[in-house]
Amino acid sequence: MPADIESIVDGALLIDVWDEIVVPRVIRSEWQPLIDQVLGSDG
Repeated sequence: MPADIESIVDGALLIDVWDEIVVPRVIRSEWQPLIDQVLGSDG
C-alpha cells in the first residue's frame, strides 16, 4: 500500500542515493519512472 511505503521510505533520501544503492532489477525497473519524473529526466 502506498501509505505503508510512505511511512517507511524517505523519498528525498531515496532520490539522493538512487544511483548508488543496489536494488533488485525488478524493483529498480518499477521505481525508475517515478525517480525520472521527480528528477525531471527521461531516464
